[in-house]
Amino acid sequence: MSNVDLSVGDITHDKIFNMTNKTTASNFGKISDSAGTSDLALGLFNLVFQTVGTFAMMAAKPRQMRDIVLTGTLACMDLSRLILDELEELYDMRYLVPENADFATAIGAAILGEQER
Repeated sequence: MSNVDLSVGDITHDKIFNMTNKTTASNFGKISDSAGTSDLALGLFNLVFQTVGTFAMMAAKPRQMRDIVLTGTLACMDLSRLILDELEELYDMRYLVPENADFATAIGAAILGEQER
């Protein structure tokens, strides 16, 4: 992601609130012709997860909620956990990915089906 995303550390070495030098200042803000397809894929993945995490935080904070549960296959990827860990520190939230999160829809449908019997 460092080949496409501009970080706070790229702009300043001063401490800015609770941001680290790795905090994204601008998604795709440092992109150049030297960025390969894997760089672009990582940048896009970062953009999507940061956006999802930020929207979830914006919905949760006014309701005094600190726990956000994410499900789906992408939420189970190691890279998503790294991004979510950074968002936890930035927003003072907890992003939880439950066991078997990639099967959440199927598990929910099975539970609902059992309840309707």
